[in-house]
Amino acid sequence: MNFLEDYTEKLNIIRKKLGEGKSVPMDAFYYQELKYRISTIETLNAFNASAPVTKDEGVIGLHYEIVGMLLKNLLDERSYGNKTNEEGVKKRTTAKEALTRVFEDGKRRFSGIKITTNELYRDNIKDLINTYLAVWIQYRDTLIKI
Repeated sequence: MNFLEDYTEKLNIIRKKLGEGKSVPMDAFYYQELKYRISTIETLNAFNASAPVTKDEGVIGLHYEIVGMLLKNLLDERSYGNKTNEEGVKKRTTAKEALTRVFEDGKRRFSGIKITTNELYRDNIKDLINTYLAVWIQYRDTLIKI
């Protein structure tokens, strides 16, 4: 099972509890986190699917600009989470630093990229998005373990 399927299954369980009036306050907290993760995964999947197969710098530049803005926003938004101890704070800090490194490495990689084949940008952006997504999920798990 992949993350999207797992999160959707968990979301449906919470929806059922909400519909039956058997939920607790934390269910709404987890509900919004699951919706956020599902939406983020689906959006990043859409950018993977729409990655241009071309050497046209204008087309590539627009796609990269939008992806870059999204990844940058994901670094800082929703940085709240469950209460944790000192070890948990260290894990959050380490995970955030790892996510920041993936983002910064991607910026460096694409700032000097020479597009020599039609597939080069698509393959590289998909690699960046998939790596970022994996690290982002690890980071989110340090904030809110689902």
